[in-house]
Amino acid sequence: MGGVVVIFEYQLRPEVDVEEYSQLSQRLRARVAADERFGFVDMHSVVADDGTHTVVERFNSAARMHNWATDPEHRAAQRRGREEFYAWYRVTVSDVGREYSYGSVPEVITAGASSPPPAGQ
Repeated sequence: MGGVVVIFEYQLRPEVDVEEYSQLSQRLRARVAADERFGFVDMHSVVADDGTHTVVERFNSAARMHNWATDPEHRAAQRRGREEFYAWYRVTVSDVGREYSYGSVPEVITAGASSPPPAGQ
């Protein structure tokens, strides 16, 4: 594959309107998935018992991931995330040096994750 993996870990503030956060996140997810300039491949997310969300996103190149990172609508959501939604977050970006699999790997449905995707990442 090559490409880039982004790991986004965060916790929401207790007072956050989760529905509002989810709507913003869904809009951004649809945007990144629909525009080839961003090179979005797929996303998985989970929520731990302590409320920590972990989102793993894959992009097909660092240059295209950078297009998403600097997109004006995404940047505005990042600001809003820091100001309104996140208690804390950590972002890890890594180049994929090797990828392999076993068996029939299912297609990832980018429109349906187990938790709200990151709004301000």
